[in-house]
Amino acid sequence: MVANFVNRTSNSVSLERLKLVDEATAAFFKTYGRLPCPALKTLAPPSTATNNYGLEDCSIAALVGPTIGGSIVVGAVPFRTLNLPMIYSLDGFGSKFNYVVTKNLTRAGTSVTGQFGYNAGTSAQNGVAGIEVRTGILQTTCAAGNCQVLADPTSITSPGAAYLIFSSGADQRGAVSERGTALKTCANPVATSDQRVDTQNCVFGSNAVRLNMNVGGAASTIPYNVFYDNRVNAGLNRTSYFDDVVVWRPRLQL
Repeated sequence: MVANFVNRTSNSVSLERLKLVDEATAAFFKTYGRLPCPALKTLAPPSTATNNYGLEDCSIAALVGPTIGGSIVVGAVPFRTLNLPMIYSLDGFGSKFNYVVTKNLTRAGTSVTGQFGYNAGTSAQNGVAGIEVRTGILQTTCAAGNCQVLADPTSITSPGAAYLIFSSGADQRGAVSERGTALKTCANPVATSDQRVDTQNCVFGSNAVRLNMNVGGAASTIPYNVFYDNRVNAGLNRTSYFDDVVVWRPRLQL
């Protein structure tokens, strides 16, 4: 009971901080006409001299898989770029928030194919893309009643999420500490006994690697730009377990 209370409190702290980061990210877009790149997750706070800790890094933020309209990049919340205190880069469990953003939305301008605002090419080149957000269970293709697509990057009228920010939750699977140290590995991507929904969100390794899970006994073909936003479930049912706290914003709400 005590552990559940602590987890609920920490999740509430995570959500409060995420809401402020979300607002700051949207405000950054309105000011600069683009979204910030992620900060590098593996950096530690500076001890004596300043470094790039908490600053966006558009040069080394790693690409993660092909998506419609370009790749996504992942890393930590660039709190210094957003003019936020460092505490807002951490969830209620002391781990760095994960920040996932569509690459072409981090580049302003209209003169280069793939940059936000470009409109002389195909839908993919014009940036009609984003992050697919789902709710429900792990399925390669969402089936009615089991899985629902909340943001669809293939849709012209509702072209996916521009960015998604989330806490890795109490289990800290795939999480990185304030000092950039990996805390726990992701759940087993192959074992059917450990196919937890939040494993699809797991961002780990050198700022880039995403899991490709085993689903239903076969290698998953769930795209790398798919993330889940389920209600937090602290139960032990592996197929429905989800403890990530997630905020995201559709492209059309920027």
